[in-house]
Amino acid sequence: MVDANELLFERLFDGVPLFKNQLDLVTSLVSTPAYMVPSDDLDARTKAINRLKAYISQLLSGNANRLITQDLRVSLSLLLAERIKDKRQREELILLIFESMRRKSSIPSVKEVRQPSKNFFQNDIAESSYISIITATTINADLIKDDRKMSLTDFFLLDLYESLFNKKSLYKQYRFNFPIRSDCEVFWLGLESGLAKLLEQLFDNQNLISFLHDYKFVIKSTTYNVYQKYQELAAEILTDDNRLFEIRQHLIRNISKDMVEFLNRNETIKTFHVEEPIYSIPLVALDPNIPGLTKLYALIEEENRQINILKCSHENMLLWRRFVWNQLITSKKARNIPCPYLEIAPDNYS
Repeated sequence: MVDANELLFERLFDGVPLFKNQLDLVTSLVSTPAYMVPSDDLDARTKAINRLKAYISQLLSGNANRLITQDLRVSLSLLLAERIKDKRQREELILLIFESMRRKSSIPSVKEVRQPSKNFFQNDIAESSYISIITATTINADLIKDDRKMSLTDFFLLDLYESLFNKKSLYKQYRFNFPIRSDCEVFWLGLESGLAKLLEQLFDNQNLISFLHDYKFVIKSTTYNVYQKYQELAAEILTDDNRLFEIRQHLIRNISKDMVEFLNRNETIKTFHVEEPIYSIPLVALDPNIPGLTKLYALIEEENRQINILKCSHENMLLWRRFVWNQLITSKKARNIPCPYLEIAPDNYS
């Protein structure tokens, strides 16, 4: 595998490298729309460069588990379009660069780090990297984590939160499949509401909010700048102030929207309106795109409203994967419904 560092800084194209060094790459990225900072705001520009420099350094060094954001993919593609005119050569180069980055920034291969399955649903969820939920109804199954009872929905949210707030965690991918389009729209509103409730508790943790902005790239810089000004104002005003409360609530809404948009734009969470007849019982598929690691669970409600979680046999999983999943991911009846905050919606079918 060709190294991204060699392609970006060493290999010659028309007699010159694409970029002189990492700093040259970073300063070029800051001129693209996704990372644009006003040239007359030197303080903001310096902060943006330092933040991006740390991110690029970690991606290229392999010393940290970092997500390759959609902003970086688009911005680097724009820069290479200016430097390499041959479209085919440019597209091949982009694929090589991002594949090298992905390998560097990923944990060891799934097979190397996975422990043998313990046949526990929540353990398999925790160990998986891609989760697909197929359901026509709300799943009310209760699970036990850390000696406390929680719903399946809360369990998925907790799994998501841990990937958001843990420096060492990679983002998992979640695909939710619903039979009605409005279910997808309600899901996004519910996710935003859940994040807002969490932020109510974490809002004054400045280190955590900075981490989400500086390291995870989840919060937009415009939102983060307002947050910093709010903290300065809150430090000056010792008594309760209605203005502060209104700004705080506005910021919580904006941060939760930023987080939802980030998760959808970078394909961490996607919702699909699927018209195929696949909704006999709720199903949870773990790593359905990785042969040999796929696990399939069926959630069956009994007459007493209790939910039984059953792990499907290997043979049944293979049949489901071949005749349902492989058809589902190519079906034009599976329509990707993005969150309402994306400026440009993802492809309708994926």
